[in-house]
Amino acid sequence: LEVLKEESESGCGDSAAPPRRRFPVAPVVAAAVVLLVAASLVWWFVVRRGGPIDSLAVLPFVNASSDPNTEYLSEGISESLITGLSRVARLKVKSWDTVFRYKGQDKDIQVVGRELGVRAVLKGRLVQHGDSLSISAELVDASDGTLLWRDQYKRRVAEVLSIEREISKEISAQLRLKLTGEEQRRLVTSSTRDPEAHQSYLRGRYHWNRRTEEALKKSVEYFQQSIEKDPGYAQAWAGLADAFLLLMFYGSMPPGEAFPRLRAAANRAIELEEALAEAHVPLGYVKMLYEWDWPGAEREFQRAIELKPQYGTAHHWYADYLTAVGRLPEALAERRRAREVEPLSPIINAEVGRVYYYSRRYADAAEEFQKAVEMDPTFHISHLNLGLAYALQRRPREAAAELRHAIGLSQRGPYDVALAGAGFAVLGHREEAQKLLGELLELSRKRYVASLLPAMIYASLGEKERAFEYFEKALKERSLLGEYLRDPLLDGIRSDPRFQSILRRMGLPP
Repeated sequence: LEVLKEESESGCGDSAAPPRRRFPVAPVVAAAVVLLVAASLVWWFVVRRGGPIDSLAVLPFVNASSDPNTEYLSEGISESLITGLSRVARLKVKSWDTVFRYKGQDKDIQVVGRELGVRAVLKGRLVQHGDSLSISAELVDASDGTLLWRDQYKRRVAEVLSIEREISKEISAQLRLKLTGEEQRRLVTSSTRDPEAHQSYLRGRYHWNRRTEEALKKSVEYFQQSIEKDPGYAQAWAGLADAFLLLMFYGSMPPGEAFPRLRAAANRAIELEEALAEAHVPLGYVKMLYEWDWPGAEREFQRAIELKPQYGTAHHWYADYLTAVGRLPEALAERRRAREVEPLSPIINAEVGRVYYYSRRYADAAEEFQKAVEMDPTFHISHLNLGLAYALQRRPREAAAELRHAIGLSQRGPYDVALAGAGFAVLGHREEAQKLLGELLELSRKRYVASLLPAMIYASLGEKERAFEYFEKALKERSLLGEYLRDPLLDGIRSDPRFQSILRRMGLPP
C-alpha cells in the first residue's frame, strides 16, 4: 500500500514508467525467525544438554520388600554408590548424611534438586525375595524433571557388588563425564570381590549410621566379620576406625582403649589403599587427640581433602584441628566450606557458629545457631549451642530455656550433660548445675566418662581446685579435646599458670 501510495503521489503509476523493485522482506524475516528458533534448540539440546552434569544426589533406595532386615541393603547400595561416584574429581556428590533426610519421602525431584543445589538425582527401588534381588534405578535431570536413564537389574543377593559397579559406570556415562583411567578404576565402589565380606560391610555401615552406642558396637562386629572374610578390604578397615572413633566420643570406650585400635585400623586401610580419604580423617584425629602430633594431624586432614575435595566431614573435622591450634579465621573458612558441600547436614550447620562462639562473637554465634535450630528443631546440639551463646550474651531467660530444651531432646549423654551443666553455672543457676554434675559423676561410676567433662562444670562453678584435679586426670587419660580448651566457659581459669601448663604439655599455643 505504501508503494502504491508513493507511486500515485509521484506520478510513477504511469504504465510507461517501469515499477521499482522491492526486496521481499517478509520471507527473510520468517527465515530469520526459523533460524533463531533452530539455533536455540541446538543450544538447548546440544550445548546445554550435551555438556557434563557436574552435581548429583543419590537418594536412599526404597526398600519395597516386606522384610525390614533388607533395609541394610537398600541403604548400603545407596551409600556405596555415593562413595564410588564421589571419587570423580569433577562431580559434586552429596553425602549420605545429607541425603538421608529424604528417606521415606516421595518428594518432587525438582524440589530436591533445588534444595540440594544439584543438577541430577538418582533414585531406586529394591525388592528381595529369598536369594533373588530386583533393583530398579533411574536418573532424572533435576532442572526440568527429564528422565535421563532407567534400568532394572534382577540378580542374586550375592551379586550386589556387580550391580553397584554397573550402575556407577552407567551413571558416569549418562552424566557425560570423561574419566581418567585412575577415576575409572576408583569408580568401582568396593575394594573387595568377596560378596560375603561386602554384605557384612554393608551391615556394619547400616548400624554405624544409627549412631547409638548399641548400634556402634554392632557395627564393630560386622566390620570385623567383613575383615575376617577379606583381610584386604580397605573400606572395612576404615569403617572399623570410624566405629572406634565414635565409641570414644560417645563415652563407650576410654581413649586408651579406643585410639590404639583406631590407629591400627586406619593405618591398615591406608596401607591397602592410600587414596582412601575416609581412612585419613580418623587417623588425623588419632594424631590430634591422642598423640598430640599437630603437624601430622594437619597432614592427614589435608590429604583427605586433597583426595576428596567434596568430603564435608574432612572439612568439618579439619576445622576442629584449626580451632584447637588457635587458627580461628581458617577454622571458620573450613566450617563454611563444609556447609557449602553439605548444606542440609544438621551437625555441620550446628557447628558453623562454634567458631564465632570460640572467637567471643556471641551475637554472630547465636544467629548461626538459630538458623540451625530452624533447619532442624529436633536436633538437640543446635539448642545446646544456642543456649550457651545466650548465656554468654547475658540473656538468662532465653539461655535457660534452650539448655533445658536441649537436655530434654538429648539422650543425656556425658557431653550433653556436662555442657548444659556448665551453661547453668555461668547463668548462676548453681542448683541446676550441681544437679547435672551429680548426674555426670553418678554416670561415671557405671561407665567411662571423660574427666574433661566434670572439669568444665567445676571450672564454670568457680571451683578451681576440683577443676584442675580433673584436668590432670584428663591429661593422663588423653581425653582433653583441644577444641574444648578454647571454650569461653573456661575463661575463668585461662590465665591460671596450671591451665597454661596443660596447653604447653599438649603442644598447643596459649
